[in-house]
Amino acid sequence: TFETFFNAGWDIVCETANGHIWGLNQSGTENNGYPFLWWQGFTHKVTFNLTTTVSGNGSASGDGIYVCGNLSEINATQTEPCWVFNHWTGSGITDVNASATTVLMDGDNIVQAVFVRIVWDVKCDGNINILDMIRIGQHWGQTGTPGWIPEDIRPDGVINVLDMILIGQNWTG
Repeated sequence: TFETFFNAGWDIVCETANGHIWGLNQSGTENNGYPFLWWQGFTHKVTFNLTTTVSGNGSASGDGIYVCGNLSEINATQTEPCWVFNHWTGSGITDVNASATTVLMDGDNIVQAVFVRIVWDVKCDGNINILDMIRIGQHWGQTGTPGWIPEDIRPDGVINVLDMILIGQNWTG
């Protein structure tokens, strides 16, 4: 396998640590699955697994098996109004801040789409407006453990004017 030869120090095409001297066809259809010098004309075909995961509430796509050296597409999709895509984590990602981007397949890879909650959107309708103020007003003066309900925006455990101020500072209308 690719890992067997790479871990033994071979300079296999697609690895980036030592150069690109050897090729390998994992299917065994060429050169009986043994490494070959990349200029010998055999078809180099090594594949790697890509796994996407999610932190927060959202979804990610792009899982699969890809040929080494290819750029594979990954996509993060918002599934709830209160949660927005923030960034990707993992290696080989072309643009960690873009919800749709690519990953360089130079080894098995796990990438994670990170979604964050918009705390000011108390109603979770995609807008920060009077409806969020009304929700805070409905819980005015109530207390609990900090962050105990979405209306505790500050989060200090008290629903009060400081929560309303944060709504006002992030108003979208």
